[in-house]
Amino acid sequence: MNILELVIPIYVIVLLGWWLKNSKHYTSEVNEFISFITYRILLPLSIFDKIATAQVDINRQTLLFYGVMFAQMIVYYFLWAKLDKKRGFEAFVNGVRGNVIYLGFPVMIQILPVEILPLGMVLASALSPMTLFGVEVIYRSKQSGANPLKILKNPLVQGLLVGIIFNITGLWHPLLGEVISQATKPTMFLALIIVGANFDISSMKKAEISLRMILVIINKLILLPIGFTIIAYLLGFELVYIAIGIVLFSAPCAVSNFVLLAELDQVSDLTTNTTIFATAVYLILLPLLGYIVNILV
Repeated sequence: MNILELVIPIYVIVLLGWWLKNSKHYTSEVNEFISFITYRILLPLSIFDKIATAQVDINRQTLLFYGVMFAQMIVYYFLWAKLDKKRGFEAFVNGVRGNVIYLGFPVMIQILPVEILPLGMVLASALSPMTLFGVEVIYRSKQSGANPLKILKNPLVQGLLVGIIFNITGLWHPLLGEVISQATKPTMFLALIIVGANFDISSMKKAEISLRMILVIINKLILLPIGFTIIAYLLGFELVYIAIGIVLFSAPCAVSNFVLLAELDQVSDLTTNTTIFATAVYLILLPLLGYIVNILV
């Protein structure tokens, strides 16, 4: 199967979401309901399921994978804080937190070989909550009296932690797995529908294309995955880890960044614009991403 055949289903579902929104079938109420079901229930259940049943050994490369992630976050935080005094933190968040869940999961399912897909799903399931945790800790460490543990209220983080507990203790039953499997079947479809429905072309036309926005997009789509690849290669990572890392770290700016930054009172049009434009560029480059992964594995 060629690369285009692998990515076309993603394009079709995203386009369906966009059409539903523009044909007035996908109202704000529908978006709120589907987003709630997907983000608060289905995705946490998917993360819990992948982590609780993971047969992946926690080895040196697994730990280094997340170590590289946190190291890059710290570097980019100080870099953006120095480059941009006004919106540095907002630029940093959009430059490191990718749409791993809504786009990363479906893309991996389509372009990763079947034999390494389980490893990819486990790494992805932990990556999103961990980047969220990293951003929260960095922000709240600057605020007097702030409690970084507030992040534990996030459903994705809860799915990760409960999954770890179940994995370690062996608290699992095939019936539970069957229930979760049936419940989460529409997760990837709904996630891509949300991406398409929130892809607002009219906003792109009105958006101010600033140097800050361009730098954030370059940071997220190019510098972050290239930085990971170089470090992973120097550390002697296996090619499967590098391929998975490229897929995950190249995911465009996360839709949830707007909600996260709004709660921290750090949001502006920069987040909306970078999310829309980065997603557009990412979808255009998706065949190239599939080609690179295909070469590696």
